[in-house]
Amino acid sequence: MPLNFHHLKGLLPPPEGGLLGLERLRRSAVMAILFEAPDGLSVLLTRRAAGIPQGGEFCLPGGSMDLAKDSGPEECAKREAREEVGAQPDSLLLLGRLGTLVAPMGAVVDCVVAWRPQGLKGLKAAPEEVAEMVALPLISFLETPKEYEIQMEVRADCVESDGRTRWLLPVRELGLPDRYLVPWGRRRQRVLVFPTEHGPIWGLTAELLHALAHRLAPALRPKGPFLRGESDPE
Repeated sequence: MPLNFHHLKGLLPPPEGGLLGLERLRRSAVMAILFEAPDGLSVLLTRRAAGIPQGGEFCLPGGSMDLAKDSGPEECAKREAREEVGAQPDSLLLLGRLGTLVAPMGAVVDCVVAWRPQGLKGLKAAPEEVAEMVALPLISFLETPKEYEIQMEVRADCVESDGRTRWLLPVRELGLPDRYLVPWGRRRQRVLVFPTEHGPIWGLTAELLHALAHRLAPALRPKGPFLRGESDPE
C-alpha cells in the first residue's frame, strides 16, 4: 500500500447523488492520476491531439460516458485512462471522487481520483488522442489562478449553415412573450487560467485542479516555482 494512500482517500468527499436531469446533459468523467515525484505529489495531464475537440489543450485523461460500456464515472474514467495513456486498471488505486462539476454550457464532469504507485512508468500516449503527457506538481494549483469572464446567453433561434434562421423554440406559435424573440438570460461566467511553462491550463480542467489541490492541501509540500507570471524572465 503506497505511502499516504489512506490519508489522501480520507481527504476526498463521499460520493453523492441527487442531481436531477443528468440524462439530458452531456456527461463525462476524468481521472486525476496522482503519484509521488521529486517535486512532491504530482498529477498527470495530457495535451490533446490536433484534430479532435479541444485539440492542443491540456486536460485530465477522460471523456464522455458510454452507457453501453460504463456502469458509472469510475468505469468511464478507468476506460478513458487506459485508452488515452495506457494506464491499466490494476495499476490504479482509486482514492474516490473529487465531486461533480456542472458547467453552465451543459457539461457534467465527474472527477475520479486515483493513486498510481509506479508513477509514469509503463504509460504510453495514444497518438490519435494525446499529443504529449505532462506531470505537474499538484501544490502549484493551490496558487491563485488568473481569473477572467465570458458572457453567456440563451436564445430561441439559431443560424443554420446556409444562413437561414431556424426557431428552436417557436416563441410566437406557443404564445410566449415577445421578450423571448431576442437573446435573454445574459450572465457572466468566471474562467480560471493557470499559465505554465508548458502552456495555459484553463477552463474546467483548471477548476478541477484548483479544487483538488485545495481538497488535498494537507498532503502537499512545497518544492519550488511552477507558475509563470507575465513578469517572469524567459
